[in-house]
Amino acid sequence: MAGKIAIIGDIHIKPYTEFGLGSNGKPKRLNQIRQALLEFVGHMVKEEVVTLVLTGDLFEHRDQIDTQSLDVFFEFLSEATNAVGGGNIIAIEGNHDNHSRYKESFWIRHIPRLSFVGPSSWNVAGIRYTEDKEELRNMIIEARKNFKAKLFVGHFGVIETASVMGITDANSVSVKLLENFKAPIILGHYHDPHVPMRNVIYIGTPWQNTFGEKDTQRGMLIYNTNTLKSQLVKTSPHMSRLITISEGEYETLDEETKSGNFFRIIGSTKKVVGENIVRQNMVKPTSVYIDMAKDDDDMSTFKNYLEITKKFDKTMTAGMVHKAKEIMND
Repeated sequence: MAGKIAIIGDIHIKPYTEFGLGSNGKPKRLNQIRQALLEFVGHMVKEEVVTLVLTGDLFEHRDQIDTQSLDVFFEFLSEATNAVGGGNIIAIEGNHDNHSRYKESFWIRHIPRLSFVGPSSWNVAGIRYTEDKEELRNMIIEARKNFKAKLFVGHFGVIETASVMGITDANSVSVKLLENFKAPIILGHYHDPHVPMRNVIYIGTPWQNTFGEKDTQRGMLIYNTNTLKSQLVKTSPHMSRLITISEGEYETLDEETKSGNFFRIIGSTKKVVGENIVRQNMVKPTSVYIDMAKDDDDMSTFKNYLEITKKFDKTMTAGMVHKAKEIMND
């Protein structure tokens, strides 16, 4: 399908309990992420996007997913589905979307409304994350032989993949590895946005997930398959920055900066007082965790959760979690 395709990088939704709770009793950072995702949906409607692509790592925790994070994601998924007119919502499986011990168990495939593509798919093609070098090699070969998509997405490192293919000269990667890829290559996996070589974009996370990630411009990419041009929709201005700073520097900041961002204080000789100074586990989790497991039989809790939420809210929007938790605990 021709038209505009929106691409969002690694979301890594989690409770973010270390950031404290907002006035609604939910983690502040999770509230901000919800707002940013819904603002992305607004831009999708405005730009008449026909397909949304998620480049993997939808959730941070691999083996246990909390219901508050699911609540935020399902609300976004429902609104995004409406935004693209019931069209495609495509996801590429990332390394956080499978079980840490059972690597072949990509549990996100159970999530309704998501579709998945392969190396030689039409319109949007992609390569998911894998630790199996032979499997990765075969997917690259398939993509090079049968490439016919308007956009290629993936969750892997280009240089690492080139090594698997026997390409050791970094300067030759774009020619030897990607020679038959006649469309933009948008990749997840690396969290800081950058362009390592011709026609390749690491889209990065749409916001800082940790203090170790650069405080740089982030957002959602919209690619127009008709004009072959792309634009970056910047992440919500309401999203607080994650700033690492010394105690002395922190004390020189104005109150607006202090209250509008989150800070990690380094080299501190005393306890610095501040509402948005992040320390480990500032609050106790206020959510219920669902275990992810090895196969379809062991996924019964998650599948039951999905069925319960659909019964109480067909659009799977905010507020569904509480009723589901009551029934699951009975």
